[in-house]
Amino acid sequence: MKAVNTLRENLRLLCCFGIYSNRQIARLNNSSHQIIGRLRKKVLQLPITYKEIEKLNDDELFQAIYPKKYAQQYDKILPDFEAHHKERLKKTKYRKSCTVQFLEYKAKYGDKAYGKTRYFELVRDDNRNRRAVMKQQYLPGEVMFIDYAGMKVHYQARGKEIALSIFVACLGYSKKLFAFATSDMTSKSWVYALTKAIGYYGGVPEVVQFDNAKAMVTKSGRLANLNDNAKAFASHYGCICDTSRVATPTDNGNAEAAVKFITQRVLVPMKNDVTFFSAFEVNAYLIQEVDKLNKLLFQKFTFSRNDLFDRDEKKALNQLPAQPYKAMNVQRVVTVPVDYMILHDGHYYSVPYYLRNNRVLVQATDNELIVRYQNKEVARHIINEVERGETRLVEHMKSSHLAESRKNKDVFLSWAHGISSDAERFVEQQYEFTKNPQSRAVGKRCSALQKLCDTCGEEVFSSACHYALTHNITTPTDLALVIRAKAFDTTSESNSVGHSNIRGKDYFEERHHG
Repeated sequence: MKAVNTLRENLRLLCCFGIYSNRQIARLNNSSHQIIGRLRKKVLQLPITYKEIEKLNDDELFQAIYPKKYAQQYDKILPDFEAHHKERLKKTKYRKSCTVQFLEYKAKYGDKAYGKTRYFELVRDDNRNRRAVMKQQYLPGEVMFIDYAGMKVHYQARGKEIALSIFVACLGYSKKLFAFATSDMTSKSWVYALTKAIGYYGGVPEVVQFDNAKAMVTKSGRLANLNDNAKAFASHYGCICDTSRVATPTDNGNAEAAVKFITQRVLVPMKNDVTFFSAFEVNAYLIQEVDKLNKLLFQKFTFSRNDLFDRDEKKALNQLPAQPYKAMNVQRVVTVPVDYMILHDGHYYSVPYYLRNNRVLVQATDNELIVRYQNKEVARHIINEVERGETRLVEHMKSSHLAESRKNKDVFLSWAHGISSDAERFVEQQYEFTKNPQSRAVGKRCSALQKLCDTCGEEVFSSACHYALTHNITTPTDLALVIRAKAFDTTSESNSVGHSNIRGKDYFEERHHG
C-alpha cells in the first residue's frame, strides 16, 4: 500500500510540476532521483493525464506504468485455491498437506508453475482473504465465557506429584479474568469451579458460554442437551448455559484468548519457577496472579479490566442466590416405599408420608440429600454415613406414627419427672428389661402407667409408686392392684393395739413349746 501511494504521489508531482528537476521532485516525496527520472520517461511516453491516472485502481495503474512486469506476473498459472479450501475443511488425518499439493501442481504445469515460496504465499493470502470474523459486542453482565487450559500444574504431596486442571473464566464485556485449579475435569469439577467464578465476580451473568465438553453436554448441536448438573446449575442461578457450535472454537474465542493469556503469563512461570504443596496453595497463587492481570491496562487504552468491571459490569450482574449451588454426585428417580424411607448409600432417609408409592427425584451432593417431587423440594437431609441407620424428620411422619414414635424412654421419663421422683424411678425400672429406648413392649407398659395415673390422680399414683419400689413390685398390673387395695395407706398405720385381748405371736409360741 505504501508503494502504491508513493507511486501515485510521484506521478502527481511529475504531472503537476513537470518543470521541476528530478532531484527537486525526489526531495518533495522522499524518493530517489533515478526513480523520478524513469517515471518521467514513462509519463512522457504514455498519452495519459493525471485525472485519468486518478481514476485507475492499483492493478490498472501498475499495468499502465509497468506493462512488461505486469504481463510477466500473469504468465504463471495460479494454484487451484478452491481445491486447497476443500482440503482445509477435511479432518487433519485425511487432508493433503500444502507441500503435497504443491508437488502435484508443479508436476502438472512445469515451467508455468510458481516456485514453492511464491506458491505458499499465494495460498496463504487466499486463506487469509477467505477468513472474515464478525466482531461481537457484549453488554455488561451479559455473558461469561469458560474453558479449561490445556496445561496442567502440579503440587507435591507425600513424595508424589499431583496434577491439577486449570479452569478459566472471562466476562464478555470487561474481559475480567478468573482461574481456579480442580482435581479433574468432570461435571462436578466444572460446576464447582463455575460456582467459584460467580462468587469471585460477585454476581450472575445472563449467559454462561462454553464448548461442547462431554462433562457438561450429553448431545451436542445448535441447542445442546446439557447434563443434569449443568441444568440444575442454570436453574439454581437463573441463567442460560449455552454452547459453541460444533467444531467452531471461534464461538468461544474470548475463553480461548483468556486461556492463552493466563497460560503465558501465569501457568508457564508457576510451573517452572514455583513449587506447591497443596491445591489450596495453587489456588491462592492463581488468584493473586490473575488479580495482577486484571489490573493491567489494555493495549491502546488507558483503562484495565478491573476499571471496566467496577464502572459498568459489576452493577449489571444479577444477584447471587442465598446459597451457592452444590454439584450433584447422584441423581436418580425412585419410587417411595410404603414406609416412606429412601435408601441411599446404606442409610435410610425420610420423605413426607403422603408421597408413598410416588416417584421422586433424589439428588445427592457431598454433604446433602435432596428429594424433589414435581419440581419442588420436599425433603433435605445432611448425609449420614451410619450404615443401616435412619434419619427421620418428625414433620414427615403421619400423626399416628408420630404418636407411636413418641413412646420412648426420654418421653416417659420426662412425664414421670413432672409427677415425682418415685414415679420417675418406677418408669426407669421398666426399661431395665431392655437396651432399646424405643422398645414397643416397654412403651405399652408406660402407656398403661399414664392411663392409670389419669384415673387415680398424680398424688395416689406417686404414693403407689413409692410403695411398689419398697416392696419389689415392678409391673403396671401389680401397681394397679396396689392402688385398688390402697395398700400404701395401711403401711402408715401401727400394727399394735393398746389392750390385752389381742394375743401376739409370742403367746402362741409359748403354748407350742409348753
